[in-house]
Amino acid sequence: MIAVNQIIIVSNPDAVANEANIVNALFNEGLELCHLRKLDYSEEELIDLLKKIDSKNYSKIVLHNFYDLAESFGINRIHFSESERLKATEEELKKWKMKNFILSTSIHKMSDYELLSANFSYTFFGPVFESISKPGYKPKLNELIQLDKNENREIKIIAIGGITPDKIVKIEQANFDGVALLGSTWSDPKNAIKTFKECCQNVTI
Repeated sequence: MIAVNQIIIVSNPDAVANEANIVNALFNEGLELCHLRKLDYSEEELIDLLKKIDSKNYSKIVLHNFYDLAESFGINRIHFSESERLKATEEELKKWKMKNFILSTSIHKMSDYELLSANFSYTFFGPVFESISKPGYKPKLNELIQLDKNENREIKIIAIGGITPDKIVKIEQANFDGVALLGSTWSDPKNAIKTFKECCQNVTI
């Protein structure tokens, strides 16, 4: 069953007004992990955003690019996109793990799950519903994929894509290990805290 600490927020890929303050407020409300997915940002832009986030929250930040910034900011989590994962060697992944980094990635076909390196702690899988941030981006199946119930899954599977507070129960029933929110949070940034709270109310505590 999904718990509050298994709700992840992924940043909007574009700049959002007052973004760092919103991220800090989300952490203050109990958010455990925030993925900074800013693939079009320059290194300087990403540094500027990180400096505006309270340093006490750096351990809860996951970087999607400019991995070399992680150690200088006390960040120990990095995410490999599908394309980056396919380019990475097992040796590279092991080196990150040996430096006590927690690694995550993304898959879009469940058949790829069995091929994942054991160096990954969790993977995003989606879209599980039609994407909010990318209208028209839908799952290949009409029904939500059902996973085997396995509370001891070594690489956790996190549902992403089109997830709103009212769909949390469906994700739980499909036996996912957690949810990642993107469009539901950032389509209305002023209500990001409210949306997060509503999601928390709909999960197992």
